[in-house]
Amino acid sequence: MQNQQTPEALLALRRQIRRDLVLDTLGNTALAIGLWGWLGDAAVLHPLLETREVIIVLTATGILNLLHLPARLKRLRQLYAPRP
Repeated sequence: MQNQQTPEALLALRRQIRRDLVLDTLGNTALAIGLWGWLGDAAVLHPLLETREVIIVLTATGILNLLHLPARLKRLRQLYAPRP
C-alpha cells in the first residue's frame, strides 16, 4: 500500500492498524502465558494451563504473532509518514 492521500485509504489503514493492535495484544498475551506455563506455575491462573498441549499452543501462537510484526510496523509507519 503506497502513501495514499484519499480519505478512504487512510480510514482503511487506520482500521487495519486497530486490528493489528488487537491481534498483537492477544498474541503477546498468549506468548506471555505460554512462557509462564513453561517457566512458572501458570496453573494458578486456570487449571487447563497444567497441560503441556495448551502451553505449546499458546507459545506457538505468540511466536507466530511475532513473525507478523514487521508487516504491522510497516503499516504503522505508512500511517505516520510525511505526506507530500
